[in-house]
Amino acid sequence: MNTVTEVLQACTIQGNSIKLPPIQLDRNLYLEVKTTLEKIGGKWKGGKTAAFIFREDPTEPFRDIANGKKRNIKKELQFFETPPELADRLAELACISGPDLSILEPSAGQGAIIHALLRKEPRLNVRCYELHPAFQAILQSIESVDVMGADFLTSNSSLLYDRIVANPPFSKNQDIDHITAMYARLKPGGRLVSIASMHCQFADGTKEKRFRSWVSSLDSQVIELEDKTFRSSGTSASAIVIVIDK
Repeated sequence: MNTVTEVLQACTIQGNSIKLPPIQLDRNLYLEVKTTLEKIGGKWKGGKTAAFIFREDPTEPFRDIANGKKRNIKKELQFFETPPELADRLAELACISGPDLSILEPSAGQGAIIHALLRKEPRLNVRCYELHPAFQAILQSIESVDVMGADFLTSNSSLLYDRIVANPPFSKNQDIDHITAMYARLKPGGRLVSIASMHCQFADGTKEKRFRSWVSSLDSQVIELEDKTFRSSGTSASAIVIVIDK
């Protein structure tokens, strides 16, 4: 076997896991296969398992990559998990003052920010939204978390919140749309803390300019994050944190 496609076509699916063929692979070839499987959500588990483990049935995306199609689930879902140290920083910026605050995480992923908020104040109840069904199941397993629905932007809920803390998707200015919608759901006296792309700070488009003007008109601060903050999550995108008090 000399190509990634040949190796993948010799793999076997067992439930939510994919096993490599029982042969010794060249190291560089193995690393290419590993990266390809990680891009569709697999994580290697050694020992007796010796397989790539998935949170849900990998058959559909695996069929694509085994036939030579490139897939990257993180990019497709715009899911780049908030690193724990950054999630803790967001929780600190949110100024959680007690368990009675109403909290929203509008694009919760697998719960990195929620876990940081609960580390800050374990008695909190956090409401959230998440598009991906497998991630919803993970969130539902966390005590004190209520999954309100899939798409925050299309929700017709009228609930307002004391704190909104988020890492929204960046592509096609989705972060601008999310932050604008978050502000509308913030109580007077509340605080919004959100990651956003560096793009919205410097792009010359009408939407980005209007967003910057709007943010600067509010009681806000913009904090630049270090380069490669999200490298461990699979992206080199530069980002900022926007904090808005209402």
